[in-house]
Amino acid sequence: ADYTLCYQTDEFAEAAMRADLRYFADMFLARYRPDLVDEARLEADTARLVAALLEADRTHFLYRDFQSRNVMVTADGPRYIDYQSGRRGAQQYDVASLLYDAKARVPQHVRDLLVDEYLEVCGTQAALRGVAFNRARFTDLYPAYAIMRVVQALGAFGNLGGRQGKPGFLSAIPPALDNLAVLCEHAPILTDLPWLRAVFTELSHDDELHSITETP
Repeated sequence: ADYTLCYQTDEFAEAAMRADLRYFADMFLARYRPDLVDEARLEADTARLVAALLEADRTHFLYRDFQSRNVMVTADGPRYIDYQSGRRGAQQYDVASLLYDAKARVPQHVRDLLVDEYLEVCGTQAALRGVAFNRARFTDLYPAYAIMRVVQALGAFGNLGGRQGKPGFLSAIPPALDNLAVLCEHAPILTDLPWLRAVFTELSHDDELHSITETP
């Protein structure tokens, strides 16, 4: 891929990661749960999460918005649209984007099966090319990228649905909050991110947000 053609930035690196966490805090938390905003703790958890994310191999093409609305099913098989955020990055991000897509509502046991299938294919393809694929490394860092994707999505829902009033985004908030509850159980890195873990817990139990409608 010619990454000089990227629209926004040529790599999903530290600046973009920090921007996504800021987006979540400003567009979602500040709008719906300002009582949970804590700048010092946000910065501390951001530093720890970004440090973990940067450990991943970021030499892959990253679709960046790989979710169900961008997969078109045709007679010739699936086709993909909306590449405007494409850049270099870690392969864990796109997997998390699709499997934690709020609108898709993929059950956790199905996510686990699909990740296993994905890793089998990656291992097979790597062997055919004579290169190494570190399955354990992918698995270790995958939950951190799932966290990043879910908070980015919530920031987008708060901005596009809550602030701009665009239809179809507010209804995605309740299932996105359910994803936060799943991450509290399946993302060990949250042990090292106490503020984010507390925020996820509060949001996943927020009855008012779970009953949000398409009326801003």
